[in-house]
Amino acid sequence: MRTFHSDLSWNFLVSSPASTAYEFKSTVVFLVEDGPETSYGVIINRPLDKCISEFSDAVTDPDLGAVEVYEGGPVGITELKLGAFCMGEAEVGKFHFGVSPQRLLQIIRGRFECKPMAFLGYTGWSRQQLRDEINAGYWFLSNVDMNIIFDVPPEDLWRELLIREYPAIAKIEPPDSNVKAN
Repeated sequence: MRTFHSDLSWNFLVSSPASTAYEFKSTVVFLVEDGPETSYGVIINRPLDKCISEFSDAVTDPDLGAVEVYEGGPVGITELKLGAFCMGEAEVGKFHFGVSPQRLLQIIRGRFECKPMAFLGYTGWSRQQLRDEINAGYWFLSNVDMNIIFDVPPEDLWRELLIREYPAIAKIEPPDSNVKAN
């Protein structure tokens, strides 16, 4: 298990199964930027089962209107940020974040395979706060694998990354989704 590098950008932060903080329970954060003072990312495994067109009547383009909206994190939850994961743009892929609607349409209609996403909110930490949380075991780091973003449904992403990091977890049955049965 990796716990520290000088720059953690472009890693998945996978919440610990023991995490009790609701806003991060069973989450996978794509860490967009790990700067000298602050770090930020977006939760990529909490789709809201809504698309952009359900948030704004001003969206008239069907490609843009169909982009799925995710709960991006507890910071700035009233702001919708647009992004896209793209395969083929670089050796390991690329993530565009905070792009304009026009730019997102260019990406969607471009020559590379992409997964457009919209995020309500984002996650943010001071640089030391994030490292303290990793060292305390609230998060573990996982290398970004662009294929997993395209191949694994968001609701299975957290468990899949746990299994990749800790294969013995695959033998444990997931809890019943009916909380009253647990």
